[in-house]
Amino acid sequence: MKTERLILDYNKYSDKDLLIISSNVVSKLTGNANFPVTKPTVAEYSAIQVAFAAAMQKAAGRDREQVALKNQAKELLTAISRELAMNIDSLCNGDKAKLLSSGFILASHSDGFMPLGTPSNFKILDGKGLNQLILQCSRAPNAVAYVFEYAYEEDYLNNQWTIITGTTRSVTISGLQSGKKVYARIKAIGRKGQESYSDTLWRIVQ
Repeated sequence: MKTERLILDYNKYSDKDLLIISSNVVSKLTGNANFPVTKPTVAEYSAIQVAFAAAMQKAAGRDREQVALKNQAKELLTAISRELAMNIDSLCNGDKAKLLSSGFILASHSDGFMPLGTPSNFKILDGKGLNQLILQCSRAPNAVAYVFEYAYEEDYLNNQWTIITGTTRSVTISGLQSGKKVYARIKAIGRKGQESYSDTLWRIVQ
């Protein structure tokens, strides 16, 4: 029987794909009971991942200095991804479920990896009737489902969301309180459980 392993080489992935993979790793490993201790730690990995995401944003304008800094940040992230994946491999001893729970990609599945895109062009619109809002976005590449999350301001401040799931990119929310500020966001779900959020926006209910 073939022993399951994680891929270790992340140099072959584009900036965007590496960002998606590393974000998924941070999400999956945070609080994961299978890996109470890792080397490097999740906090160390997360710090380098966040630094790379920030460097990508700064390099979006193609300033040569910022691009060089982004490339340096990517080298650090690919190196620590390899180190962490090797550690996860050693802790799992071929246990496929545990390996997948890490957020990394199995070596046997690497060729078929389809990175999840981010829901773009997210909008909150007034509904056709009173006390309604419409949440909609453009297609997120490789998404198989969408989760719509909304909250009145007081709930938003306490991170308490009302959730609606579906496979379409638009939903109408009815029965809202007129004059209240509503925050909302859309989460795309990938085939392998990846998650990707839109920006969070708000609108006053009419």
